[in-house]
Amino acid sequence: MKLISDVGKENFGLFLDTFHMNIEEPILGKSIEMCGDRIFHFHVADSNRWYPGAGHLDFKSILKTLSTSGYKGFVSGEFLPYPEVDTAAIKNLNYLRNILK
Repeated sequence: MKLISDVGKENFGLFLDTFHMNIEEPILGKSIEMCGDRIFHFHVADSNRWYPGAGHLDFKSILKTLSTSGYKGFVSGEFLPYPEVDTAAIKNLNYLRNILK
């Protein structure tokens, strides 16, 4: 956030990724709140880098916090293609759709 402030340009923002945030950030929700409207894109992958729902991250809470932060952009998946690519993609979509109901 300091770098964004130092650059001072409206077209300079953050690309957040839940897999990496899980490694680096003590509380993902607080980090998302802190970033607010400077989030320009958002990637999802679970704690084990598989599709959401295959690890231990609380995506319902994460996506709720993302929404309340004002983020209106896309949420895309960047996870390993396990057990194979089509199954991983379908499980990702089904899981995220179910928690967003």
